[in-house]
Amino acid sequence: MGVIKAFGQQHAKAECAYLLQGYLSQDIEVCELFTGATNMTTVVNLVAALSYREGDERFTLTSLDDALLFDLLFDSFHLLFIKEVQHGTLNQAEHLILRLAQHYAAKLESGSVTEEKKQVQSEGDIELGNKIKQVLIASSQLDHLYLQRREQQSNMGR
Repeated sequence: MGVIKAFGQQHAKAECAYLLQGYLSQDIEVCELFTGATNMTTVVNLVAALSYREGDERFTLTSLDDALLFDLLFDSFHLLFIKEVQHGTLNQAEHLILRLAQHYAAKLESGSVTEEKKQVQSEGDIELGNKIKQVLIASSQLDHLYLQRREQQSNMGR
């Protein structure tokens, strides 16, 4: 029975990854990120694997929007942020996930200042707004960390 359950979970992740790839490939800015050695398929499979939780309704949906995509990226971002701060050993696919989360956080933040949303915010909008702020702050902290690491490496050569 465990094998069947595991197979079902793998299928749900694969379907999600397929949906993610189709959605991401529509964004020209995102497609430009995949000019290196790591392709989009690798990244979306990693996002699906990192974001998956048993019984998660996000993995049963058949369409995406920016908010749902960001929610999936947020889960991955959170895990990878911790890994980067503690170990500094992210591979290219993991760095791309951090960049994608930052891209969609900025995109959602700039699009979420409409008058209608200022007047009425649901609980989900507030949670999404908090996640956006967390990603943007954490991204800024990562940029600062990268700058410190570069300075340390250049000082070692003197």
